[in-house]
Amino acid sequence: MSFLDARRVHLASELRMVHIDFPRSKNLREHVRQLLSSHLAGLAIGEPFETGALVVTGASRNGKTREIRSLLAEVRNDHDIRDTISELANEQGETRSETPAIAVSCDLSGKLTWKDLGEKTAHALGLPVRSGLTQARVWGEVIIQARRRGVVIIHYDECQHIFGQGAEKTNAKVIDCFKSLLKDSDWPIMLVLSGVPLLDSFIDADSPEAEQFRPLARRCRLPDISEATDLRTLADICFAYGDVAGIDVEPLLLEDFLQRLAYASSWRWGLAIEFIIEAVIRTVERGASEVSTEDFVTGFAEKYGLEPDYSPFTLSDYRGHIDPEKLLHLSSA
Repeated sequence: MSFLDARRVHLASELRMVHIDFPRSKNLREHVRQLLSSHLAGLAIGEPFETGALVVTGASRNGKTREIRSLLAEVRNDHDIRDTISELANEQGETRSETPAIAVSCDLSGKLTWKDLGEKTAHALGLPVRSGLTQARVWGEVIIQARRRGVVIIHYDECQHIFGQGAEKTNAKVIDCFKSLLKDSDWPIMLVLSGVPLLDSFIDADSPEAEQFRPLARRCRLPDISEATDLRTLADICFAYGDVAGIDVEPLLLEDFLQRLAYASSWRWGLAIEFIIEAVIRTVERGASEVSTEDFVTGFAEKYGLEPDYSPFTLSDYRGHIDPEKLLHLSSA
């Protein structure tokens, strides 16, 4: 018996490729559009310039990583941006044998030094890092490779991990190094720094370095699900995944169910999408044409190790009996 369920893998892959256009994406998209336009204008002038950074924050599991990476994929596939970067390279006497990469992402999943970050960045750029290089040499190689590959944006996800609580001097050096990337005389790099709201506290630190960095950084907060304004969007997401799988979701999408789904997800978009995808897969696996509450009940119970009867989808007074924030914290501890 194989451990691989090929049908589940195929369906899960299809569902995870669905692009969700959140209303909140408009603000994120506009920030990136303005920063990138200014950056390419600076490259076209051909003189040293300061580019900008975008600091994107939101609660854990609220879908910010997926949203940012989806947007950067659009940027990479934008033919106008590709052509502009290629033309600028030709004008400056550079030749590239490949399409400009434009943007890369790095996941900062644990505590890192600045040299560690340089090595992760080099890896994201497709550059093998030789052992024994100094920190300055590693970052010098990063700049050279970024220019060679036409990379103008570097996205650091979970960026709060590069900083430390109470490590003011180290944090100030990190901020200063980020600023040096924005101002590099050979190839300035636009930064997208994303993380939980704690990241803002490091950017807002009381240090000369942070004070000099802040004017170069835009802020974008990606909000959680609002029961007052976002239930329609939540329903649209259910419809989108249902359409891909060929199942009917409409009978379930009453206001009471959508409120329960938002609550079960701790008002996190990313977690809500996980519950929806899992429910859709279960519906297909049991050969049904219509999703049911039980598909969501089972997903919630399995995620948190609870009895099926103890969920926001089954209890009448679910708000009085279940604290989804506490469950989320315990599951990620």
